[in-house]
Amino acid sequence: MKKIFYKTSLSLLILFLILILGGSIIYAQDYQTYYKNGYVYFLQKNYEMAEQYYKKAIELNPDFENAHYWLGKVYKQTGAYNQAIEQWKEVLRINTGNQYAFRNLIGSFKSTSRVQSDEANDYLDEGIKIIGNPEEYLFKGDAPSVNSLLSAVPYFKRVASIEPNLLEAFYWIGETYRLLGEKSTWQFNNLAIENYKKVIDIEETANPISFGHP
Repeated sequence: MKKIFYKTSLSLLILFLILILGGSIIYAQDYQTYYKNGYVYFLQKNYEMAEQYYKKAIELNPDFENAHYWLGKVYKQTGAYNQAIEQWKEVLRINTGNQYAFRNLIGSFKSTSRVQSDEANDYLDEGIKIIGNPEEYLFKGDAPSVNSLLSAVPYFKRVASIEPNLLEAFYWIGETYRLLGEKSTWQFNNLAIENYKKVIDIEETANPISFGHP
């Protein structure tokens, strides 16, 4: 009687493990299959179907980096830029080192349409206005959103293009990238350092005595 009981229990345990493991395999195949089908539709330029399949893959695996990336590409192709931006941000949340999402995220912010002027200070003022009061994040730690920071960068770059030796332009570009490095991905840190170095170079050229070595 005991042998029958043990055999029955063992059989049930094995069946349970098969169901669990089998379910995991099916799960893995499902989200990968949705992703692959989404890519097929993307290549066919059937973006509506591609979107559906990528979304299904993400529903099954919310941290599926590639599905988020290609869903962003779908949105970019269809002109849904705000939705594309959110997908690039999701990719970088999952993998802060993804260079493709990083480039796409930066490339999504180029507009300086709020200002129609040839004056550098007009663009500088607008960039600072977008970011808000620096004291709020420098001293209180209440940094602007990633989107606000990225929206400000083109204005500061426009300042630098109008007045290449204006120290404030590169300072604010560097400061904005520094904050983005804290809020999004470390990849922004290198850009921050590049612009801080330009600040030092400009200051050293303007005030060589201050940088004199003993």
